[in-house]
Amino acid sequence: MGDNTVFGVAPLRILIVSAYAPPHLGGVEVVVAQQAATLAALGHQVTVLTSQCEAEASGADGQTRQPRIGQGGYRMIRVPAWNGLERCWSIAVPVFRPLLLLLQLIRLSRDADVIHVHDVYHPSSVLAAFLARLLRKPLFVTQHTGIVEHGMLAVLLAQRIVYATVGRLVWRWASAVTAYNPIVQNFLLERHVPAAKIRLSYNGIDTREFCPGDAESAQATRKRYGLPAEIPIVFHAGRLVSKKGSDKLLAASGPEYQVVIAGPGRIPGQVPPHVTFLGPVDRDDLRDLYQASDIFAFPATGEMLTLAMQEAMACGLPAVVTADPGYASYDLDPSGIALVEPEPAELRAEFLDILGNPERRQRMQVYSRQLAKERFDWQRNTTDLAAEYTRACPPPSRARWCWRVLAGAAGLASAISLLVPAGRHQWALSLLRQPTQYTVLYFDRAAVLQARVTPGQPVHFGFTVGNREGRAIRYRYVISTYPLGGGGRPLLLAESAKLVPAGSSWPVSVTVRPHCGSSPCRIQVSLPGHPETIDFLPTSAAPGE
Repeated sequence: MGDNTVFGVAPLRILIVSAYAPPHLGGVEVVVAQQAATLAALGHQVTVLTSQCEAEASGADGQTRQPRIGQGGYRMIRVPAWNGLERCWSIAVPVFRPLLLLLQLIRLSRDADVIHVHDVYHPSSVLAAFLARLLRKPLFVTQHTGIVEHGMLAVLLAQRIVYATVGRLVWRWASAVTAYNPIVQNFLLERHVPAAKIRLSYNGIDTREFCPGDAESAQATRKRYGLPAEIPIVFHAGRLVSKKGSDKLLAASGPEYQVVIAGPGRIPGQVPPHVTFLGPVDRDDLRDLYQASDIFAFPATGEMLTLAMQEAMACGLPAVVTADPGYASYDLDPSGIALVEPEPAELRAEFLDILGNPERRQRMQVYSRQLAKERFDWQRNTTDLAAEYTRACPPPSRARWCWRVLAGAAGLASAISLLVPAGRHQWALSLLRQPTQYTVLYFDRAAVLQARVTPGQPVHFGFTVGNREGRAIRYRYVISTYPLGGGGRPLLLAESAKLVPAGSSWPVSVTVRPHCGSSPCRIQVSLPGHPETIDFLPTSAAPGE
């Protein structure tokens, strides 16, 4: 972009704290890496603090790995930790060296504008949250799971104690708590987290990377992993723990198809003849395995639309998943996704029906890909999160404001928000000027913005309509343009409508061409009863060009 301005403000210094990050394998790790990389691409300064477990250590000296800029453009800082709990008892909690963790967090928290922690169950997240509270820094939390079922009673008891004590404190201090499915959302509501604070979102994937493959590549992948060339594959990806349902898949196996399971954990002592365990698999190979498979199965308990499920659907795999009541809020087509009871007999019957019905299988493949492209866009989700960071930060100092004005005078586009009351519903419009003329609107607080636009050139609007009314509402947006001085008829540029379930949101992305000619014009973006406007002043060249 050539500048360091994000949504008209200086870039933020964001600290992300996660117990695990790549190369450790898991869905949370992928989410953290994608979040950091996308925020960095938006111009923010991102640091990730995570564990350095024994197998990931770069040397034998036991020292903290040196900070480095990863391929995603963000800084990764690792603190030495012992990961024996996961290796021995499948308890995914690294034990950090406490003094090193404290010193690193104090240093990084002091310099950060925003602190974002993943899962309050981990001591590193709790400590970071306490420091955010002490230093009065905005705190954001992503809660990936609720109570995780485990064979050890002590583990279940420890989870309940943490969530009832320090967990509640961290959620209370947070500006927003992100949940990726209604199960976790309800878990938070049951623990008295205010509904207005919970941000229900998709973790998201890159649908350009995860896409359907070709038959030749699929056969090459099967050969590489020693999988049968002709027998259909029912694929499952996830840690080998009971809540993921891999034991149900073993019991549902049969000679008609090969069950292939990828993920870390203890492989059972007795494996049925038509089951293959691949162990941990990196993401590139995981994508190849999706493309080489015929069905994706995820009979998990307490998990919905996980990262693996989104990736598999983006690759065009029919999905067979647990019939959790929470799926009702996603308005899914029941003919496009198989929601079944996670029992071996039901799973096996569903696999055989899909494999024996080419028409149904084709319909599910098309629906999986379509759903992934429409809803699982991680770029859009992280852009929305960045805007929340900006709104949560205190007003910038006079020095930083002056710096932005000078930067704008050098050729960067800027916008000044005039905040006005908006009644019961308050919206916000944020304007980001780039050579691509990208405009982002956030409907939380009212504002009127002025900008310049090249006549006839496109302007991209991206905004999210959030339903916090407690019931399903049909929203309709209208984008129109008309002369500032009046006397002209409005010209409709775009419109659409959608039924949005309670607690859900509707992300909108649309490109329009304002026909201003040589006179100033106004573009109005409105929901019923709540219009907001941007005044455009025509110019012969786009700002910054």
